[in-house]
Amino acid sequence: MIEEVLDWARNYSSLERLVLTVQLRNVRAVKLYQHLGFENCTATSYDVVDPTGKRVPAIDMGIWV
Repeated sequence: MIEEVLDWARNYSSLERLVLTVQLRNVRAVKLYQHLGFENCTATSYDVVDPTGKRVPAIDMGIWV
């Protein structure tokens, strides 16, 4: 699905960059996004609230399209 979004952004949109937020505890997702070319946008992590109400560290990752 992410590859479809990247294709759309590169070929059909006027977007210059895509940015997403990923929880650092989701190591597989971080590695997937890095593999696809996403890079860290934030120098340090910050807390987000997960669906259970727990605060967890996260970072923003972006890719130029």
